[in-house]
Amino acid sequence: MTSSVYDRSPALAAASLVGIAAPTFGAGFQFALSHLAIPPLLGKPQSFTTPVFAHIYRAGALVAVPLSALGFASASAAAYLSHGYPVTPYDSGSQDRLLSPRAAWIAAAVACISIPIFTAVFMAGDIKPLLQRADQFAAGTRASDTVTAADDQLVQGWLKSWRKFNFMRSSIMGTAAAFAAYAIFTAP
Repeated sequence: MTSSVYDRSPALAAASLVGIAAPTFGAGFQFALSHLAIPPLLGKPQSFTTPVFAHIYRAGALVAVPLSALGFASASAAAYLSHGYPVTPYDSGSQDRLLSPRAAWIAAAVACISIPIFTAVFMAGDIKPLLQRADQFAAGTRASDTVTAADDQLVQGWLKSWRKFNFMRSSIMGTAAAFAAYAIFTAP
């Protein structure tokens, strides 16, 4: 009976386990926020929606950011620990697979670390004004009777945009999980 790479390297097995678990959980978590938490806020006044969004966003960041970092660290560790294996499929001696496991781990690590970058580049424009309004309502410097219908529509647009981009973040983490699964199941 032949042994797998995971039998020969417990550290690689541990990194692989965390490397697939973190982005899988992260993808599900991001999807759930977009699918379950945001739709009930749509169509409601911003005096209600912005404080709830602020809680969802801030509490979610306490989970999503560590998952992204953990996914990056463990996928990077798995890529490093699989150093005895080729980086590209052209070096693998096997033409029956698209990527080597090491290349798949590198792709998973890149996908995980891209989450904070994606958030800063594509989502900050929606997040900042929503959080500002929530903080203003909490501090009492913004009253619901001074909010116009046009301003409510603006907030609704930011919520819809955040939801759309958060689905994209979920798909990025899902891609990381898929690369991790590929690396695990194609390892020698």
